[in-house]
Amino acid sequence: MATYTLLLTHSPFNDCRHLLAQRFIEALPAEHSIRQVFLYNEAVMVANACQQPAQGQVNMLDQWLSLADKHSFTVSACIANSLRRGLVDAQERERYELPAVTIDERISLVGLGEIAEAYINGDRVLQF
Repeated sequence: MATYTLLLTHSPFNDCRHLLAQRFIEALPAEHSIRQVFLYNEAVMVANACQQPAQGQVNMLDQWLSLADKHSFTVSACIANSLRRGLVDAQERERYELPAVTIDERISLVGLGEIAEAYINGDRVLQF
């Protein structure tokens, strides 16, 4: 049984990497599991609670959270990349005295130590 962490680094709006990662999760045999999906660089844009996809397009945030519920894994976003793009949770909003929370509350802001831990403690880290 293998435990996987997925590292996503690209915007959900520019190519199909997020869809490929989601298909990987759906195709994973039952004896394997996903530990975490880590959003890094432009991939943190998935966590934007204020986005509204164009009519007929997939809401990537909803898709990731639905998969996370179904397969019992966490979705985390790099805090530095998120802050740089204006994506903040309640704690960071207060800390920096910003006007609004812009990240979905079901996604946690974490440091790079989380991905380092996945490399150390997990079986595989796959980058999409």
